[in-house]
Amino acid sequence: MQVPIELAPSEHRRLAAWCRGLATDLEVRAVSVGEVVETMIDLVLTDPRTAGAVRQRLTSPEPPGKL
Repeated sequence: MQVPIELAPSEHRRLAAWCRGLATDLEVRAVSVGEVVETMIDLVLTDPRTAGAVRQRLTSPEPPGKL
């Protein structure tokens, strides 16, 4: 299943830069945004601490992505 994600250009640049930095740290050719998103989904579904942090962020007074 594909799920479109809307990101501001600045958010996309930051995420892409983070992926490049991770690839460098891991000494691999590339880490895709898709791999990162899949991993984040897995963490939300399997790790109660991560799920709680996401829940808290989504219910905070500031909108997601604006913190």
